[in-house]
Amino acid sequence: MGPQAGRASTPPWVVALLSALFFLGSPTTAFAHNVVEDRDPAADSVVTLSPVTVSVTTNDNFFDTGDVTRGFAIVARDATGLYYGDGCVTINERTMSQTLGLGEPGTYTVLYQFVSADGHTLQDSYTFVFEPSPEHVPTPGLSEPPMCGELPEDLPVEQTAPENSVPLDSPQVLADESVSLIPTVAGVIVLIVVLIGLGVSGLRKRRAQN
Repeated sequence: MGPQAGRASTPPWVVALLSALFFLGSPTTAFAHNVVEDRDPAADSVVTLSPVTVSVTTNDNFFDTGDVTRGFAIVARDATGLYYGDGCVTINERTMSQTLGLGEPGTYTVLYQFVSADGHTLQDSYTFVFEPSPEHVPTPGLSEPPMCGELPEDLPVEQTAPENSVPLDSPQVLADESVSLIPTVAGVIVLIVVLIGLGVSGLRKRRAQN
């Protein structure tokens, strides 16, 4: 019997290319978005006390933007469109929070934004009902979303705003596009390194055979 015909093997660079493309095309596996696990107060719940601490907890640590005022925000808005809070967000690993005073009784909408571990900016909102006691003293609402460290024009003089904040609908609150491109850039670097390594290896093998 003659020698068996060998099957054509796939060139190493093709294998590397397919692997890299799979890496770049599977962000849900390598760089999954943070998933919200808990919100306090819960959606559609009844809140009776003010100030109230609003918090959002996810399944993973948030992306470190180097500044919590960049890409992170929590604000409450009443039925008349007035905003509440100082715009300053506290981050503790997987939880972002802000303590804010509420105004008149009624339905409030919590709007929040964070930068996921994969570098993508995520936003969402939900509502709760505020039913305070008769002794409740309403906190003045703001016509514009609050910015941490800046005193709004319609904020009473006797009140002061803490430092550092960005309103939810301010352009500053959106994470730079470069943040979202981090996984792609990393994948391209991996692809280039792998292809260069395989090219050098193939060249050495051809020289050795000759």
